[in-house]
Amino acid sequence: MKSSRTGLGLGPGLGGGKVLDRDGRPSSRDRRIQRRILPPRHVWPTEYGGTKTRGTGIIRFSALNLPLRPPVSEQPRRKRRRAEMSAPAAPPRTVICVGDVHGYLAKLESLWSNLQASLPAEAFATALVIFLGDYNDRGPDTRGVIDFLHALPERHPAQRHVFLCGNHDLAFAAFVGALPPPPDGSPFAATWDEYIHNEEHEGWYRGPGYEGMHLQGRRWGGVIKERWNPKKGLPYKGSIYDAQPTFESYGVAHGSPDLVKAVPEEHKRFLHDLVWIHEEENVPIDTDEGQIICNLIAVHAGLERTVDLNEQIRVLKIRDTRVPKIQMLSGRQDVWNTPKDLTGKQTIVVSGHHGKLHIDGLRFIIDEGGGYADKPIAAIVFPSKTLIRSTEAEGNTSQS
Repeated sequence: MKSSRTGLGLGPGLGGGKVLDRDGRPSSRDRRIQRRILPPRHVWPTEYGGTKTRGTGIIRFSALNLPLRPPVSEQPRRKRRRAEMSAPAAPPRTVICVGDVHGYLAKLESLWSNLQASLPAEAFATALVIFLGDYNDRGPDTRGVIDFLHALPERHPAQRHVFLCGNHDLAFAAFVGALPPPPDGSPFAATWDEYIHNEEHEGWYRGPGYEGMHLQGRRWGGVIKERWNPKKGLPYKGSIYDAQPTFESYGVAHGSPDLVKAVPEEHKRFLHDLVWIHEEENVPIDTDEGQIICNLIAVHAGLERTVDLNEQIRVLKIRDTRVPKIQMLSGRQDVWNTPKDLTGKQTIVVSGHHGKLHIDGLRFIIDEGGGYADKPIAAIVFPSKTLIRSTEAEGNTSQS
């Protein structure tokens, strides 16, 4: 007997009782129908009365023995649906947002240990960890900080890591040639014009390579004339960005063009790949009325309240380095509050940058350290909104 490619074969009548047609009804013709079915091997068990040809994945059934019930290929799907409907929902993924590090490796190590000690093992092992930017300057060990961050995906492969770009990171990247180029192909020198009146006062870098450098790289590697920062009540460390400790962590003097060679390629790649914004859906957060599910937007300084939200997100997503000063990474006033376009929406906006801890509804500013030697680095954990800080050498966890 030959079978067609459709899996249905007809043979001469062989006697022995009534025969069923394709719909399971008695047939007027006295013959047997043999069906040749080629489903996946794991779908059709031979208990249905068929015989399986070894090694071919083919099962043959007599029509008399073919059960009149839904095809077995549908049954596992139905069982899976019932199981999915009855199975308890998986616990929400823990989200950790880490404030500005600013070259303080010992604080970062302390904070990381405190996070690991404070959270359930599974929650920590699978957490989404968002670093809010500003890894360099002010503190003594930028190189060690970037080594630490660069190694995290290998050390904790079940975690997700997001490394946001801060204004200090952008300027560092600009100086060492790791900043993404302008999307329209324009030269970085085009970013100088708007702020050229500050060049002498801020002591912009004028060493080798300055002609092709973004504005913020020149400000970062320059030497500011004023030695005292009245806003911080501390002396400037080399430039307006306090970049001298970063140069020294790579073994070169502040403002030296040798930094370009001293920074390892993997560090340049880390700086180049920093994202300017991260958006996350379905982030739970505990409130006085119970837990709610929100979208989350993380950006270093915040989102401008009075500027079109879609335009801000466009600039951030494409990393538009034509812009001389990106307010969402370096602004102070207009980025403090939630944008008008998000008023009344369940969207968490979290940032660092401001040297403060500030929580107002769904607006979170997490930068307790601010680059000061005597202040801790802080992180916030969702959904609980627990604050965890770096501590002294004894490693006691500080929570609130």
